[in-house]
Order: sequence, then C-alpha cells, then structure tokens
Amino acid sequence: MSTFKEIRGQLIKSLSSDPSPAAAGDMWYNSTSQTLKGVVLSGAWSTGGTTITSARQRFATGTQTAGLLFGGFTPPNTTATEEYNGSSWTAGGALSTARRSPGGAGTQTASLCIGGYSTAASTTVEEYNGTAWTGSPALNNVKFLAGSFGTSSAAVTEGGAPAPKAFETWDDSSWTAGPGPIGPANSYGSTGAGTATAGLFAGGYPASPTDNLTRALEYNGSSFSSSGSMNSGRGYMQGFGVQTSAVMAGGLTGPGPASTATETYDGANFTTSPATLGTATAYGGGAGTSSAGFVAGGGPDFPSRTEEFTTAAATKTFTTS
Repeated sequence: MSTFKEIRGQLIKSLSSDPSPAAAGDMWYNSTSQTLKGVVLSGAWSTGGTTITSARQRFATGTQTAGLLFGGFTPPNTTATEEYNGSSWTAGGALSTARRSPGGAGTQTASLCIGGYSTAASTTVEEYNGTAWTGSPALNNVKFLAGSFGTSSAAVTEGGAPAPKAFETWDDSSWTAGPGPIGPANSYGSTGAGTATAGLFAGGYPASPTDNLTRALEYNGSSFSSSGSMNSGRGYMQGFGVQTSAVMAGGLTGPGPASTATETYDGANFTTSPATLGTATAYGGGAGTSSAGFVAGGGPDFPSRTEEFTTAAATKTFTTS
C-alpha cells in the first residue's frame, strides 16, 4: 500500500503520535507529522557461527536456534554432522556413510538423511536421534540432488538425479514411490519446505543446465498442484519455512555464478526480497522458519560460513499523494 487512493474507503486511525506498541499490519495517520504510517515486516541477513567442517553440498534441518547440518563434500565426501544453537556449531554423531547432496527432514534431535551420493547415487537412509545415526529403510530409487521436506516420521522427497521426477513418501516405516512423474522432464536440484501434508517444492533444473526453473509445486499429502512461479529461475537453492510462508535463497542461475537473491513465498506468490545473502551461495543447507532461518554449507567454494535470516517489525512512512 503506497498511496491514499489505494486505501480509500478504509478506516485509518488519526493519532497525534505514533502508537506504542504497534504490531505488524497496524496502520495510522500521524496528524502531527501529517504522514501515513504502518508497521511492516522486513527481512535481513546477518553472519552466524562458523561451521567446524568446510564443505559444500550439505543438508540442514531444524531451526535457527536448534539446527542440524550433515553430509557434504570437502573433498572427499564427509560423514560430518554438526549441531547449531543459534551462535555456534558443535560436533554431532557422524553419519554411517559419507555422502554429499543428500535430502533430509526433521529436527535437531530427530532427522532423516535421505539418499545422496557416496561412491554412486544411493538409496541409503539414516535416522538421527540427537546423538547418533542409525540405519533406516531404504528408498525405492537411488537419488541425490533431490528436494525434500517433512519430519523424521512423515517426509517427502521429489526429483533428483539420476532418476528425475521420481517422488517418494515416508510414513515412519517404509518409503512408497509416487504414482507417476511430476514437474517438467528431468527436474533435479529443487528445494523443499513444509510438512508431508502441506509442502512446497521450488526451482531446480530440467534436462539442460542452462534452462533453470521458476516453477513451484505445492503438495497436499496426496497430490501436487502448480503454484506461483519464482521471479528468478534457480536450482540448488537453500530454503526453509512452511507451505504458506517460505524463503528461497541463493542457488545457481544456469551456467553462471551462484546467486545472492532471496525470494519469499506467501502461499500464492513469490516476492523478491530487498535482503540478499552476504555471499553468493548454492548447494547448501537451509532450515528454520520464514522469520528465523539459516543457510550453511553451500558453495561454490568450500565454506564454513553461516548466514541467518530474521524478520522484524519496522515502522514505515507511506506517501500520501
């Protein structure tokens, strides 16, 4: 909302001073300064703790204050697992199988590591209990560079190489292959967010690495449907949040360099955020909520950096012409 004309017919309070406290969505007219004001949510990236292992192609689960980061390529592939408390990383239990580009789902104390690439694309799944990884029933199809979301007891994985478009669901006892392909042909490198009954997949690559995708798909627990497209087609992004409020950051825009771009999703549309990553990053892990998330373990270098995304309420003055 930027002009009086756009809010004509709405009741706006006239106040001699700005209210305190004011919440996101509040709007008023300050009669002293003769300005229209409101409280909006604004996102920003900041530097977080340094990871123990410098690697890319890692996966992250959990939250900004209780995160988990695992797998990756140092080189070689690594079994490293790290836990985040919002300021620093500590070592967790090592994966049984070293791998890069796995999928994942869950929390710091209950996560899945799904597939990935060890000496070849893998069906191997491991489950973390906050201390150690143990074997879990395998996927039906080998895959790495796949999108995934959910919890350790209910998860979805979609796309990936070398069997693109295959999606599978996890019900805490076994993986079930989906009824058919979804999305464009040969899609891989998509990014997921949400739960097994309300999820979001965004971006990725089709057959040609120069033809990246702006597509987004929503999952309702049984079927996929097309959603609003991203403004910038990218693959290998870092994402976090839920189906109705998600963040997609960084990624690769074709054969060119990694991106710093950030887009937010509201359940219908993607909006390009003025907040951008401090360093262009792809192939990393992202986790958390749309108001408090983090990105770690990306590339194209072999970084040890973490960036945190936080939204906060701020008072904005709107034009009144």
